[in-house]
Amino acid sequence: MPIKDMLLSFKGRIRRRDWWLWYIAATVIIFVVYWLGTTIFLGSSKAAFDTFAQRTNESLLIESIVTIPLTFVICALSAKRAHDRNMLAWPFVAIVIANTVTNFIPGFVEGLVALQDGHIWQILILVLHIAALIGSLYSLVVLGFMDGTPGPNRFGRSPKGIGGDTAQATAEVFE
Repeated sequence: MPIKDMLLSFKGRIRRRDWWLWYIAATVIIFVVYWLGTTIFLGSSKAAFDTFAQRTNESLLIESIVTIPLTFVICALSAKRAHDRNMLAWPFVAIVIANTVTNFIPGFVEGLVALQDGHIWQILILVLHIAALIGSLYSLVVLGFMDGTPGPNRFGRSPKGIGGDTAQATAEVFE
């Protein structure tokens, strides 16, 4: 599969190995940009690990410019990996988007404090963070550790080349 299709298309299937490699690369890029943004605009590398509330508008803009396209790439990779498992892609795409959105919402730690104060909106933010974490763990297990469907499925041929093709799939190649 060409890199353009691998990173930008929601069609087809990919192996676990490819999903892991591209997912880790995108995650590292996002982390490095986040760290650089907070270091440059807050003047301290320690600030990168402090509360999200300290982020400046400039660092949020840089993070958004990088995170939005990489989130699209992660969504495309997750969709193809779900297809390899013969599953619908939209739940995994929704989990990626929810996880990205919650990363821009300040307050995971503040939400824990709010449990003592009783602020309902902070408790809701905490619940969103926990739901995104659970969804991310589910995606990690299903997409990252479980094997794909052997042979062709409704989303295409096996990326491993295992299982042979059905007569109809073979005929489509020669059309």
